[in-house]
Amino acid sequence: MIRLASSFSLLFLLLCHQELHGQILFQQDVFRGGVTGGGFSTGMGVGSGIVQLYIEPGSEIRRAYIIAFSSGENATGSILINNIEYQFNAINNLSNVSHTSIFSSPIGTYIVDFTDDLLSAQTSTFFIEVPFQIGMPFKGVFAPYIYIQYENLTLPEVCSVMLLNNHQLTGDENYNVNNINHFNTNFPVGFSLYTDRTGSGFVPNEDVFFNSNFLGVLGGSDNVNSFWNFGGVKGHFYYQNNQLFGLDDDTPDAFMSGTDGLADVSGYLINNATSCNFQLRNILYPNQPMNATSAKIAYFFAYTPSCPVLEPIMERKYSYCQGSSVQMEATPGFDNYSWEPQTGLSNAGISNPICSATQSGWYRVRMWSTGPDAPCEQTIPVFVTVHDPPRAFGTRTGFSLCHNATGSIEIDSIGGAGPYTFLLNGATAQNPPFAGLGAGVYALSITDSNGCAWDSTYTIAQVRVTNAAFTANPQEGESPLDVQFQDQSTQANAWQWEANGLPFSSQQNPFYTFADTGTYTVSLIAYLDDPACADTATVTIRVNPGIRIILPNIFTPNGDGVNDKLVAELFGVSRLRWEVYNRWGNMLHSGADNSGEGYIEIWEGADVPAGVYPVVLTATGINGKTERMQVMVAVVY
Repeated sequence: MIRLASSFSLLFLLLCHQELHGQILFQQDVFRGGVTGGGFSTGMGVGSGIVQLYIEPGSEIRRAYIIAFSSGENATGSILINNIEYQFNAINNLSNVSHTSIFSSPIGTYIVDFTDDLLSAQTSTFFIEVPFQIGMPFKGVFAPYIYIQYENLTLPEVCSVMLLNNHQLTGDENYNVNNINHFNTNFPVGFSLYTDRTGSGFVPNEDVFFNSNFLGVLGGSDNVNSFWNFGGVKGHFYYQNNQLFGLDDDTPDAFMSGTDGLADVSGYLINNATSCNFQLRNILYPNQPMNATSAKIAYFFAYTPSCPVLEPIMERKYSYCQGSSVQMEATPGFDNYSWEPQTGLSNAGISNPICSATQSGWYRVRMWSTGPDAPCEQTIPVFVTVHDPPRAFGTRTGFSLCHNATGSIEIDSIGGAGPYTFLLNGATAQNPPFAGLGAGVYALSITDSNGCAWDSTYTIAQVRVTNAAFTANPQEGESPLDVQFQDQSTQANAWQWEANGLPFSSQQNPFYTFADTGTYTVSLIAYLDDPACADTATVTIRVNPGIRIILPNIFTPNGDGVNDKLVAELFGVSRLRWEVYNRWGNMLHSGADNSGEGYIEIWEGADVPAGVYPVVLTATGINGKTERMQVMVAVVY
């Protein structure tokens, strides 16, 4: 079972913001209940152990975090806590700082929010397993620290403060903390450490100062992980009912020593102070060996607030679909509100801005009032999840054979969060692939478990089983042109022939005469049973002009004005020569004309007796061809 938490966004934003203001304050929360924390380390390797914390019976988990650190460049890994695997990688990495050891540098800080897991199975006993990771002992993710806030209305208020290291680890780290809720020194003020990789093994080597007061020398490995060398010091504690309690080998006194990483620092504070400073320094600084510098990860304060508590009543998680927005609501009753970051917010200075961010991430709202009776300042994190749409990736369409619904839509993967609901052309569909589809356009709508929807359209192409083809013989000639068409289609039992869009036959192999000159596009539309599955083939037929002469076979040259001369009508002729003979073969008349098409006067015939006379015509066509013909013409008076 794997949980991928995204609390890193909040931590990263807060950490960077606090650095900008010279502080490392990460979070502070005030509520009725208590807080507990403790960690486990294998030093520099693989192993397991049990961390025993304390949660007051009858309490409810408010917030629960797992903090871990890595050493080495681009280190990633996973840790099991109560048989649930938590992954630590670039997604939940908060920051990286350099370390004096080149083998350990950089030191990365990670955090996951496992509140939901603890709500479903509340426990104060945590079995922790650090599995083998490639790169150990110097590279990997190590030493989880568990920090829990629990609510209980039978207990007084507690102030919980979390600090994260953002200093380069040189062996002398100084921290200044500002602008936190007033320290109430009438009760214990718990100060706890989370360190690791104690450079001298079991030998204390780290001086600790608080507000310039020497607390003691730290070093060694806690009882919970005493089997391992270099396990580091972690404060194990819980705070409730105005009291500080030590766990493991930690004591709630005013000092730190050896593996005791917990102290009551109320005696080193001015009552109602809002700032403090502390320092961790290697006893040999600046001449300590490079691998003697401890890894400092986080620090915690738990104390009784001296300001009135206005319990935050607000949602800490919002979600919406990409392209939408949500209105966030902060706890009412404060004078001032400030949201960070401001990106994606309609107004970062009001209690209820509209968030239209395009990416998931953490926001925090700082809420405060002024005046002597002002309630405790609150800085509450809010996580906004912007759900990715359930977009379909790697889609492919399969064609549909005509007469059969064989089309398909296949999808490799879908974004968003399953399970999904699919609508295909408005009808509910089963999970992809979608099969048995006919040709056409399909509208696909996918809705995921977050209610986010994504729409797209797909076209299923139709593949015809008929392949239309034919031959034409001839494809070019002179008018009138007789053409024989021969069908060569496959998978066809019906045919329709068209010339320039006009049908001329439904036979399989028609014969057709093109009387007029011109260019004709002849189409064969062939199909098998269903015209919707037809295929079309085309051929171009060119009909060139031919030689045609219309010559009467009789004329009457009697002077009555009717049919007195022999006249020829020419088509496709550019030049015409003629000769007229008598019955004995003697040429009586001849002539020529280059005027081309139209009517041409051939012979008057008035000086010959009635009879039949051979007329020989030699015509040259506009196509360049020459033809010779003889016509017997009768002369009648």
